[in-house]
Amino acid sequence: IDPILSNKEARKVVSLKYSLYQKRYRKYQPITVATDIKDKTIAELEENYDKYPGFYIDIEAVRYYPEGELVSHIIGYTGKITQEQYETLKDQGYNQDDIVGRIGIEKEMELYLRGKEGTTSVEVDPLGQRKEVHKVEKPIPGGKVFLTLDLGLQKKVEEILVGKLRDIILSRIEKAPSKSEPPIYIQDLLAGMVSTNTISAEEILKAPTGTKQKAIADRLKNKIKNMKKDEGKSEVELAKQALIEMIKTKEVSSKNMIGVMVEQNVITADEQFKKNLERGTISPIEIIKERIKTGEISPHELGLDPSTGAAVVVDVHTGEVLSLVSYPSYDNNKFINGIDYEYYKKLQGDPTIPMFPRATQGRMAPGSTFKMVTGIAGLEEGAITASERINDKGIYTDAGLPYARCWIYNSYHVGHGLTDINRALEVSCNYFFYETSYRMARANGKNGIEQNGLNVLRKYASKFGLDRKTGIELDEYEPKLSDRDVIRSAIGQGTHNFAPIHLARYIATLANGGTLYNLHIVDSVKTYDGNLVLKKEPEILEKSEFDPKNLQTIYKGMQEVTNGDEGTVRAVFRDFPIKVAGKTGSAQEQLSRGEHAWFVGFAPYDDPQIAVVVAIPFGYSSNYPAEVFRDIVGEYFGLNKEYEKASMDNLLY
Repeated sequence: IDPILSNKEARKVVSLKYSLYQKRYRKYQPITVATDIKDKTIAELEENYDKYPGFYIDIEAVRYYPEGELVSHIIGYTGKITQEQYETLKDQGYNQDDIVGRIGIEKEMELYLRGKEGTTSVEVDPLGQRKEVHKVEKPIPGGKVFLTLDLGLQKKVEEILVGKLRDIILSRIEKAPSKSEPPIYIQDLLAGMVSTNTISAEEILKAPTGTKQKAIADRLKNKIKNMKKDEGKSEVELAKQALIEMIKTKEVSSKNMIGVMVEQNVITADEQFKKNLERGTISPIEIIKERIKTGEISPHELGLDPSTGAAVVVDVHTGEVLSLVSYPSYDNNKFINGIDYEYYKKLQGDPTIPMFPRATQGRMAPGSTFKMVTGIAGLEEGAITASERINDKGIYTDAGLPYARCWIYNSYHVGHGLTDINRALEVSCNYFFYETSYRMARANGKNGIEQNGLNVLRKYASKFGLDRKTGIELDEYEPKLSDRDVIRSAIGQGTHNFAPIHLARYIATLANGGTLYNLHIVDSVKTYDGNLVLKKEPEILEKSEFDPKNLQTIYKGMQEVTNGDEGTVRAVFRDFPIKVAGKTGSAQEQLSRGEHAWFVGFAPYDDPQIAVVVAIPFGYSSNYPAEVFRDIVGEYFGLNKEYEKASMDNLLY
């Protein structure tokens, strides 16, 4: 390769040579050299065929995703077939140059979306240029896939979730120091934006003379020279690390970093703003707060807790997924028939992992959202009754060391006192469920107390689908049930791990009385000219014959969570006109960060229609996802229109 080529140009040449090699340089098998080329380039090639033998211009249709980031984790994108996909699909007429669905619905419904290729017979001259077309067989368009998503609801759910993350961040900026939610300072905000590549260290290194970035670049380069070189780290990665350190130690001023943001178009600025910035009449932290409030800087771009989240809405009587939001997201239009390298590089360097589908693959410990499983198991197995009260002493000693504690003891060194199952759900009493699981473990223990107790929990968790995938037509992780510690597993700790989609099916099954559906997000498929070829019907996996009285006991406890005198989120739902049932949950993953926050529930309480699950990793408080749940329910029942079904047509431009 010519040594004067840049790395980017060299990669393109290598890619082209490899493509030619794959074709073994066969003259009549074309290779795409460039796409979306300029009119000037087209004119140059067409007017000078003799100078460019073998080149020709063609027009092809490409995908276009009008909703972009809103549904990219669902729809996915297309790309050149991988070797693994080719081995699977070659017997169905695919070749190694085909464009296929790579992930998401594009991949799962590939065989329906694919049309039939057309053919063109042409006469060429000795230089390989086309002279005459002899025969054309028109292609047949692929099918149309319709989804169960309500696009209007999907948009609102995303807005509600992102809005809440924004509010939490802003509250932490304005907050006095506290143990539960530590304050955010200007250095945290700036360093976070460097970590997510919102402020680009690479652009700073390339900055021209006379800019704010140039002075910082010179200092950065000196720092890099003196840094211990980590194996495999590029200059840009080292610069990113050094810049974060410089911000945190105040070696670079906040004012200058705001100037960098202006130069990199991270924030907009008119001339008056720039003058005020130079004079110091506007505060850097106030600038960033204002841009967060207006949405110019999004929560995930800050890279601070919480900056990610997920929400799922499911029809409890059909298993239809009405909304599936993973935040942050990415623009799948950047991946159409090829990857925008610079965009992909930014995504890969972002610690919030925008391409990760949290709703279907973001597993976390469920915390207290699991307590309804333990509760229904205890009632059905006769280990407890609906009216029985257990005395919460704070520390549970019956199961031996290490002693398990109720959350209230950790906070206040007291117990909840005499507590029945309704109140245990209402106040989220750990002690009650420790005792319930221990009783089930001791009863009929053929395999030892611990194993027997886990077997009972697994039996009931299975009735809610928590031991298997949900059936949704997207990639999802297997849920993980606890394999040890029956006491802590009873309150959703242990080694339980579920994604929001798993909990959504669990809550839907609970709400409808025990009918376990396979979830689905595909509604139907039609041919390009409108003929129906597939219609998804509700698929029932099993029906559990729970005692209706036991179900009502669990429902009442969940309703008290939102409306009881001691309900953990009663303040969130105080003036909410729709009666709902719900449960909070939290789980600690890293001691240095906030707890993961869950809220799960169904609505309306008296006639359940939807199950809603909200997860905010490192979200600190379950009040926050409860507020998101409340607003989603309000949005759903405030719509006086028939829901618009989303479709995945073969949209081209």
